[in-house]
Amino acid sequence: MLNKDEYFDRLNLELDKETDRSVAIIAVAIIDETLKQLIEIFLIKPKNKEHCIFSSVNSSLGSLSSKINASFQFGFISEEMHRDLQLLRKIRNDFAHKPFDLTFNSDSIKSRVIELDKVSDYISRNPVARKNTGPIGVRHDFIFSVGWRLYALQYLLDEIIPLDRKGIEFGYFDFDKLPEQVRELIVHRSKT
Repeated sequence: MLNKDEYFDRLNLELDKETDRSVAIIAVAIIDETLKQLIEIFLIKPKNKEHCIFSSVNSSLGSLSSKINASFQFGFISEEMHRDLQLLRKIRNDFAHKPFDLTFNSDSIKSRVIELDKVSDYISRNPVARKNTGPIGVRHDFIFSVGWRLYALQYLLDEIIPLDRKGIEFGYFDFDKLPEQVRELIVHRSKT
């Protein structure tokens, strides 16, 4: 099993072999899967796959956009990360829907990659790490931008505190059949 640093070194090597289109789609697919893992760790596991918010027919968290929004609303990511993950999603969609027309040097993609770094300015603040990602250019700026965001998301996997399964609501048990001591405890607690 690779540690987080080895994982990102390997990711850079693997992405370096791919076409621009593949880089965008694969990198953002890894972000998608990481967000899914974050949410799955947090949520209570459904007993039935049909009730899973990821895999049911009308799954509410089936799309990347919904996973990004849920991650923000659950408090896993900042507003800035939310914005940038949505921007990454748009870059991926551009490459997916126009597979033969786009490269990282296309004006529309180049402007989105530049926009991706505006809030963080992480590239200019970390020139050595950026240089280790690959040669100067939009393609490797994109890989670097995805890499540090993915790194941050990976660390969250260890910090998420899962929800506890809810106890049974009062209407599901017969209060009169409970032992006297338990009834007194319940009555006493409801008065305080």
